[in-house]
Amino acid sequence: YEDNSTVAFNANYEDADQILSIDSFGTGAAQRQLYVGDVITLPPAPTREGYDFSGWSDGNTTYDAEAQYTVSATGTTTLTAQWTPTVYTITYVLGGGTVAGTNPTEYNITSSDITLTNPTKTGYTFKGWLNEVTHAVQTGTVTVSQDTTFRAQWEAAQPKQYTVTFWTQKEGGKVFSTETVVEGKGTPRPAGTPEAPEA
Repeated sequence: YEDNSTVAFNANYEDADQILSIDSFGTGAAQRQLYVGDVITLPPAPTREGYDFSGWSDGNTTYDAEAQYTVSATGTTTLTAQWTPTVYTITYVLGGGTVAGTNPTEYNITSSDITLTNPTKTGYTFKGWLNEVTHAVQTGTVTVSQDTTFRAQWEAAQPKQYTVTFWTQKEGGKVFSTETVVEGKGTPRPAGTPEAPEA
């Protein structure tokens, strides 16, 4: 015998249900009356930001996009899009620096916000992470929406400088010379010879 069956296709987004029409029906309708035994081609894969489409499910079986589907029951059958979060890989180029602890190497849309730990490098100041996708230099919380490489940006640190004052004698003397000393370097000897203090 023949009996009518209605097949609906639902993208099932979290924020709203969207009934998908099937172009091959030629009517653009979201639903169509079918008969038990009819074979139809399921819709192409829908898209959703941050997710991979993993098939159409009728609650018991999951079918590939554009698979052949045989109507086998009367009543209303709903095929619902199945989604899995897209996993993005994060790579770091430290340029000779080191990170205390670890930074995440994967991210998906359900992950918590990523706050990167800054690296350190002797003799250099860390200036931020260059996102090689967006070409923006970032620090702190970063956004990832595809496989991404973060490259540490460094600037040579300026050494500290000090002023050294040479006196002709401990008490009551005069300033003989002042010299600038760079941290880590030796203290230069003043040029010339100081005059002897007055008697």
